[in-house]
Amino acid sequence: MTTSPNPQIPRLPRINRLALKAAATVVLLGFGAAHADVVTLNNGDRITGVVGNITSGNVTVTTAYAGLVTIGMANVTNIETDGSYDVTLNSGDQVSGQLVSDGLLINGSVTPTTLADISLLAPPPSDAPVWTSRIDALFSLSTGNSETQSINLLGDSLYTSGRNEHHLRAYWADEEADSVTTKSQTEIDYGYRRYLRDNWFVGGSLEYYQDELKDIDYRFTVGATAGKLFWDNAVGRFSVEAGVSQVFEKLGGLDGSTESNPALRWALNYNRFVQAKTEVFHNHEILAILGGGRGQIFNSSTGVRYALSDSISATARIDLRHETDPPIGADKTDVTYGVGVGYLF
Repeated sequence: MTTSPNPQIPRLPRINRLALKAAATVVLLGFGAAHADVVTLNNGDRITGVVGNITSGNVTVTTAYAGLVTIGMANVTNIETDGSYDVTLNSGDQVSGQLVSDGLLINGSVTPTTLADISLLAPPPSDAPVWTSRIDALFSLSTGNSETQSINLLGDSLYTSGRNEHHLRAYWADEEADSVTTKSQTEIDYGYRRYLRDNWFVGGSLEYYQDELKDIDYRFTVGATAGKLFWDNAVGRFSVEAGVSQVFEKLGGLDGSTESNPALRWALNYNRFVQAKTEVFHNHEILAILGGGRGQIFNSSTGVRYALSDSISATARIDLRHETDPPIGADKTDVTYGVGVGYLF
């Protein structure tokens, strides 16, 4: 068979050209979908979107057609992601890698891993500046043989930019029983962290505390600290730190004394989503004042939050403050139980 030296290429009819463009568009869309994260179910269905995290036996996926979807891992046979994730294995090892059909792709090589080997999975933290704040408001009121009311406000703000982190926390508590003040406390804390290698950090802290009923006119604490951030992802955050401080106090009202003593400080901060909408948290600090017979101060906040929406949550919290050597006439331990609402912005 021979061909003509200058064959004429026939022009496609308009309707065929439109069909060809439509087919090309479908192919391109299909190519884009192929590069999304894919969750394959036991029945063979495939859910495409962006994988959020794996925790408490569930995986979350944000889809274009149904929004956020939560799937039990018992219904999943395979997960493939387009990007890298922070992965915690049942062995306790923590790695970063891309989920592929036969394991985890780490630094260009595949490590055989099954979904049953994964206890937690979350996107890696972003390097872009992030500023999040939260306010918890706890109220109570009772009438009858006695009238009591209490207001507890806790504000928490965290700003992260690159290797720098700023944390501001404010707490205010006011309680009355039969028009008599039974608690009046104010606390403002600021912390700075500069992250080094492997999530180790150095930084400083400033703290202010006042308790009228304990005759603590003020307590200023200035310190240097070092610690480690063990994880910070969509599942939760956990860090510990220790350092040295100087404590400046005025005790006993107008006729009280002013003291300045060195101290050792330890702090732990932990929160984790045990389900997609349920978060548990525990934060505590120990301040060991080395002079003046002031002893140790333990301060903690423990509770649970349940997300009612993206920004509003129901909160139950226990706040505890214990001083081994409080000012004369003051109780060693204060405990506050509260239920209220929180607002995240």
